[in-house]
Amino acid sequence: MKRLLLHWIGRTLVTCALLMACSQSSGQTPDKEAAASTETGFAGLLSNYEAAREALAADRIADAVSIAKHIESSAKNAKASVAAAQQATMDALIKAAATLAQTSKDDESAVRRGFGEVSKQLVSILRAVPKYREGLYLFECPMAEGFKQWVARKDQVENPYMGTKMLHCGSKRTF
Repeated sequence: MKRLLLHWIGRTLVTCALLMACSQSSGQTPDKEAAASTETGFAGLLSNYEAAREALAADRIADAVSIAKHIESSAKNAKASVAAAQQATMDALIKAAATLAQTSKDDESAVRRGFGEVSKQLVSILRAVPKYREGLYLFECPMAEGFKQWVARKDQVENPYMGTKMLHCGSKRTF
């Protein structure tokens, strides 16, 4: 848990430093800077989602529950970046993340199903807004309970629904 927290803090500090450097040298107007930070909000959502996916693939259930709070907060920050047509889906993603964050870490099945609900909403947004899915891959596991798809930054199956017992169960899909 401590290692995961340090990793997350390190990613956040690097992102902040890059954003500050880019905004100081870009000469952007305040409105464009606000749009850039909103875009970063969605990138933050994707980073937190990926961290939770990696935790579940490694059977670190408690870590995934803790990360869900960060998914919820980054989704709230990213909400302004999605079109009006996706606002309801974004609200559903925020609610799913909040529910996941309150799930007992001792109920592995419920945590994995809760991650599926987060994935369901994220996949819906990614299908509707192609610019957000750049560098991402969609996978599906036919044996998963509930929603069967997930998103990953790696082009290899690391199944968050089955964890280490069936880490490579699944196949790539298209958005």
